[in-house]
Amino acid sequence: MRLDPDVVEMVAANEADWDARAALHAASGFYSRQAEYWFAEYEWEDLGELAGLDVLHLQCHLGTETIAFAERGARAVGLDLLARSLDEARRIAAAADAKVEYVHANVYEADEALRGQAV
Repeated sequence: MRLDPDVVEMVAANEADWDARAALHAASGFYSRQAEYWFAEYEWEDLGELAGLDVLHLQCHLGTETIAFAERGARAVGLDLLARSLDEARRIAAAADAKVEYVHANVYEADEALRGQAV
């Protein structure tokens, strides 16, 4: 997908801003909370049974919610614009022994980045 130059500029500025925050966010402890923290009980109820489902988590940042989906039995894939965030997400997932996959791409390129994957 070819983006308008103004959109490309805005995406780059957003990427730089979030990229600068990734390590700070990972060090904060906020993202080390249990799966139940990330959604209210009614949201988990609305999601229903996740076991055996493929879940794609767009703009996953540090992937904590992605891990929560995997903990509930989903084959979870997180996609994010930032390589630095995904480095932290992979570290957090490894520490949690979570079976998740992370893909580096922006949401506008998600289809291409995930082509051939069952998500």
